[in-house]
Amino acid sequence: MKRVLAYYIEAGKEINESLVKKLMDMPVIETWSSLIEESARINKAKTKN
Repeated sequence: MKRVLAYYIEAGKEINESLVKKLMDMPVIETWSSLIEESARINKAKTKN
């Protein structure tokens, strides 16, 4: 699980505490889909600006 977060951080994604807490409570499969969704959301937000 820590590897997933480390990878996510290294990839330059923004993580807030609530997301981290939410991820820690999730099974791995759900975590990956959440990371992908969150990544997509952040990228969309960056593109709009």
